[in-house]
This record gives sequence, structure tokens and C-alpha cells, in this order.
Amino acid sequence: MSGSQLLNPGAFPYNGGNQPGFAGQSSFASVMAQNMAALLPSGLAAANVGVVQSGLAIGVSGTNQANAVPVTSNFMVFSGVPSSGSVILTTSVSGVVEILNRGTVSMQAYPPVSGQIESLGTNTAVVIASGTNAKFLWAGTGLQFYEP
Repeated sequence: MSGSQLLNPGAFPYNGGNQPGFAGQSSFASVMAQNMAALLPSGLAAANVGVVQSGLAIGVSGTNQANAVPVTSNFMVFSGVPSSGSVILTTSVSGVVEILNRGTVSMQAYPPVSGQIESLGTNTAVVIASGTNAKFLWAGTGLQFYEP
């Protein structure tokens, strides 16, 4: 997909139905993946870019850093969140990760073991309140994450 297609709304003609058509594409996810890959700085892998995981539930075991649910894509929506529900950031997903908490209680996002989010301290979680979102950026090296 060329840069002109990214900016040209005519690249995705309306197909007469309820959804826009995606010229030469099999799905919205593939278009999103191509667009996100084109926007990433060179050198950052595009693994899992554009993969949307929604309606996810954190199991009863995902309550601390040791057994938290791993973040496996750039956009994850959690709707089933138990008390003390937790996710753990991973270095397998490049770029910005956005986590949406659509559960009824707060959840926690941990850095990888021995990692850090901003200057909170090693292995310290960030609380994501019910109904809110959090974004995290891994710089591509080490275990330091940032909140852009």
C-alpha cells in the first residue's frame, strides 16, 4: 500500500453495503496492519500490529505479575476483569500497546519481570481503572516501558 493510498479516501471505495470496501484487501485487519506497519519507525518490527483482541477475560489466575495475562497485541480490550486482574507487558509486541479496561473493576498492568514502567520502580504495576484506557511504549531494547 503506497503512502498516497493511506491519505486518499478514494483508495477504499464504498461498496454499496453497510461497510466500506477495501480495495484488494480481504479484511479490515489486514488494511489496519498495513497502515500501522507503514507508520512505525524503521527498525521496529510490525509483529502483531493491527491485531485487535476484544472481549478478553482475565482468568482467576491472572492476579499478579507471576501469573498475569501476557499482552500479545497492540490493542487489547478486556471485558471480564476479576478483582486484582492483571496483565503483563511483553517485549514481543513492538510500538505502542493500548489496553482498554471495560470490566467493572480496576486492573493492573505489570512490566516484564525485572522491567519498569516510566520511573515507578522495578516490577511495579500501573492501575487501569474500570472504563479507562492505558497506553505503553516499548523502546525496542531492554525492559523499560513508557506511557506516551
